[in-house]
Amino acid sequence: MGSTGTVGADRCGKACKNSKLSDSIKQSVRDHINLIETVKSHYCRKNTSKQFLHPTLNISKMYGLYLEYCEQNNIQPATESIYRIIFNTELNFSFFIPKKDLYDICNKYDGGTTEERNEMEEEYQLHRKNKDIGRDLKNADKQTAKQNREFCAAVFDLEQILLPKSNVGSSS
Repeated sequence: MGSTGTVGADRCGKACKNSKLSDSIKQSVRDHINLIETVKSHYCRKNTSKQFLHPTLNISKMYGLYLEYCEQNNIQPATESIYRIIFNTELNFSFFIPKKDLYDICNKYDGGTTEERNEMEEEYQLHRKNKDIGRDLKNADKQTAKQNREFCAAVFDLEQILLPKSNVGSSS
């Protein structure tokens, strides 16, 4: 109500936002998220545009890293809720959840540079050969068990056993 005792004009939709976030702060969030190393997924379609982040990360941990990034670069940080909104709505990232365990050598080889791959090529090929030999022996035992009633082959899916997970990789 105005000083004259009358109701003022309708201001619906005319209020200005005082808390508009600057484009530079939003861009700092995008820049930081794009700096984080992605992980290749062996389990999704080859044509996917989604990028995967390491499974030990989450948005809270990333926001902590973002605060350090802002401090080092003298940037005013966005709030964690703004960081979450930008992560969830503007960028095509997800946290990688492995469907099966991979050997360290496979991870190192797949994620390595060309030089690193060349250095470990022989070891990697031996690993793949041993994997194929193991699979062939298992299949042969299963066939023998089907044909010979006195032979028993037991196969266990150890991936389904619940084990504690560590955020620390192996030292080998």
